Amino acid sequence: MGRKGEQETNENIMTFFPAIEKQDRERGKLQKSEIPHNVYIYAEPWTPVSGLLTEALKLKRKNIEKALRRRSRLCMPEYISI
Repeated sequence: MGRKGEQETNENIMTFFPAIEKQDRERGKLQKSEIPHNVYIYAEPWTPVSGLLTEALKLKRKNIEKALRRRSRLCMPEYISI
């Protein structure tokens, strides 16, 4: 995807998540502890082969945290914090 397409995608993502959060908060469906503070977009697929999921497709939270930390330090373009 070209630079312009990437920017448009990023802008769409940044407007989509806060709108959903606001909509749910206004309806009273989310408790304060349930409201996400950050959303991370990770370009690599999460699979058992990548080590981010178990064979039963459950999240490996420690591995995910390590991968996100590693990406944030490298400032990779596929890692975006909203």
